[in-house]
Amino acid sequence: ELQVGPGKAYGSINAALEAAPGGATILVDPGTYSERLVVRKAVRIRGVPGSGAMPVIIWSTKQPYESVLDVDAAGVDVEIEGLQLEHSSKSVAQNYAVYVNGADVRLASCLVTSKTGSGVGVEGGRLRLDDTTVADCKAHGIAVLGRRSVAELRGSRIRKNQLNGVLLRDGASARIEGCDVSSNGGFGLEKLDCQALAQGDNRIDRNGKGAVEGFCDEDDA
Repeated sequence: ELQVGPGKAYGSINAALEAAPGGATILVDPGTYSERLVVRKAVRIRGVPGSGAMPVIIWSTKQPYESVLDVDAAGVDVEIEGLQLEHSSKSVAQNYAVYVNGADVRLASCLVTSKTGSGVGVEGGRLRLDDTTVADCKAHGIAVLGRRSVAELRGSRIRKNQLNGVLLRDGASARIEGCDVSSNGGFGLEKLDCQALAQGDNRIDRNGKGAVEGFCDEDDA
């Protein structure tokens, strides 16, 4: 394990990432870290369990295409647990707090927000969301785009985003179970020519344009 925080071996998460071998665990003490995390290897990044406070990772920039967490690496498994991820970047395409392409990324017990774009963008690979809140984003909460993209959302909250809570588009697939998708400005869930969708025991209400819109090729909702 590599430890990050005041008085620990690493003063920044990026320093620990650079030193970490593939498959390592990085433990992050509570505090605010102004960093952009570009992950290209298998790694687990966790807030220190039992610390009582969630580490806050902030990336605010005028540069385009800069997510606070960027995982663009085919076949890599990345797990993020117990972190608050805050994002602000120039408003152009691929404006996401968390960007996933090609990798298998799990967000567990996290909080994700973007002042300028969407919370999570999947443009290839697999997103797993467990007990995570994606809220108060300028655009969509979660956007899953393309036939190479799969999302599994369980026990999570997608709330108060200005556009859709969840957008599935261009052949994307998703499974959504036990989630609260509410108070978003657009639809709770919008399906635009997506490939497959499975749902169970979700709360989808109080969304500005309605609960669910559109269709998938294989659709149970």
